Formats: sequence, structure tokens, C-alpha cells
Amino acid sequence: MENFSGDFEENMTQFKPKKGGKIPRHSTLLLVRSDGKIKQIQRFKALVLIYALVFASAAGSAGWFYFLYQNAAEENWHLQQARNDLQEQVRALQGGKKLSISPLTENAETKIKIQVPEVQTSQRKKDDNRAKKKIKTDFPDEKQAPEKVAEKTEPDADKAEPDEKVEPEIAIAPETEIDKQAEEQTEEKGNDSSADEQDLEQVPPEFFPRILSEKLSVSYDKGRKRIAVRFNVRNPSPGSGRISGNAFVVLKPNTGNQGQWLVMPSTKLVSGKPSGTEAGKRFAIARYTNLLIAAQNQRSPEYFKNATLFIFDESGKLMLEKNFPLNAE
Repeated sequence: MENFSGDFEENMTQFKPKKGGKIPRHSTLLLVRSDGKIKQIQRFKALVLIYALVFASAAGSAGWFYFLYQNAAEENWHLQQARNDLQEQVRALQGGKKLSISPLTENAETKIKIQVPEVQTSQRKKDDNRAKKKIKTDFPDEKQAPEKVAEKTEPDADKAEPDEKVEPEIAIAPETEIDKQAEEQTEEKGNDSSADEQDLEQVPPEFFPRILSEKLSVSYDKGRKRIAVRFNVRNPSPGSGRISGNAFVVLKPNTGNQGQWLVMPSTKLVSGKPSGTEAGKRFAIARYTNLLIAAQNQRSPEYFKNATLFIFDESGKLMLEKNFPLNAE
């Protein structure tokens, strides 16, 4: 009989199972339908990762485009402000041209008025020369002239006297008066123009405001809860050079509680005003510029009713304090 037990032991000792490959590890989503059938969705984890990456890239691109939109909007606002400032300068220059033309017309009129008496005086001079020649022909010799005058009768002398006295004196007198009047008019107008120029040059600089601001607006970004205040700064003083300093904006509600005020940039208030010693929104201008101050995580600007702009110079001296009613955008 065959020894099965021995053969089995030998086979078992000699048998070596084949090494299988690695078991694949992947997630499978099983969906059970109402009719009991099962539907498998392979690679579920990979699909979730792909959708997450697509969503993240879409959110990042949307944020980037929004940032570009904000920058474009701010640049557009600055360009509009610059355009308005240029229009104001053009209007001012046009007004200056009209003022400069008016004195030229006045000078032309005075020249015309002065030239008229010159013509009249020249004609009178000719008449005077003719009268003098007639007198010389009547009296060729100076020695004989008084003898003949003495020989004349008294009526003839009476007739000669007005001829000798009236004609030369009347012809010469208007000439000197007209010339003097014309010279006095020209001198007075020259003195007036030079006096006006000297008056403008002698105006002390303290009568000119050191700095001005005509416009202030407030905008609000609801998504980021960001308040942005835009305003312009202008140097009106002629020949004053560059002006530099710090600017602060205080947004106020109707209540007088300083704890509810919003100070931009943040600083301490002394008697309801910034001290001026701390740094604010720094600027340096020769003519004008537009400034922007922003604050994050703030309530809607509809809560605030007015804004006060404070501008200090480098030494901390207050140059401008101006209130603006708020119209939130």
C-alpha cells in the first residue's frame, strides 16, 4: 500500500506559496440604488483632491482680479482728481489772461489820447511862427521898432497892444499845459502800475493760507470692511517752495463721545485734535497731490456724519483744520 501520509508531508514541506503583488490601496465609493443594485465610483479620493484644487485656484484667481479692480478704481479716482485740478488751473489762467489784456487796452487808449494834442500843438506852433514872422516884417530893425511905435497915435497903439500880447501868449500857453497834462497822465499810470507790482510783491506770506483742501470723499468695501478716505492737498502760496507734513482724518457721528470717533491713522487725541507730534499720512508737495487713508475691520461709514481733516507741518504746527460733510460711496 502506498504511504500517503509520508508523501503528503513531503509535499507540504516542499511547497512554497507564490508571493503575490502589493494589494492596491484606493478609495472606492459604493452607491446603493433603491432597487438594490450597487454602483462603484473608483478613485474617489483622487476626484475629491482634483475638485479641491480647482476650487482653490478659482478662489485665488477671483481674489487676484478683485485686487486688480481695486487698484484700477483708485488709479481712476486719482486721474479724475488730477483732471479736475487741471481744469481749475486752466480757468485760473484764462482769468489771468483777461486781466493782463485790460491794462494793455488802457495803455493803448492813453497813447491815442496823448497823440491828439501833439497834432494840435504842432499846428499852433506853425501859426505862432507865422505870427512872429509878420511881427518881424513890421519891425525889421529892433532900434526902429520902438520909435515907430511911439510915433503912432494912441488908438493905433491900442490896436497893436492886443496883437502883440494875445497872439503869442495864447499860442504858447495851451501847448505847455497839454504837454504837462499828457506827461502827468503817463507818469501817474506808470507809477500806478509799478505801485501795484510792488504791492503784490510786498504782500507778506502770512496773508496766504499755507495749505488748502477742497474735496474729501469716503468709500466702503463691505467684503473686507475697509473704509477709504480720499482728499486733495494744494499749496496756494506763490513761490513758497515745497511743503511737507502729516495728515489725519477724524470721522465723527452726531454724538460728541470721542470713544466713538474713528481716527485715521490711529493716534491719540488732545482736546479733540491729534497732537501733531506722531506720524500720520505723510506728504510732500510743490503744487498739489491726492492722498488716501484706509482702515480695516471698520463699521459702515453711514454711521459717521462728518469728517475733520487736520494737517500739521514737520514741526507739529497745525496748518489746516477743516470739516467736511460725509457722503459715503
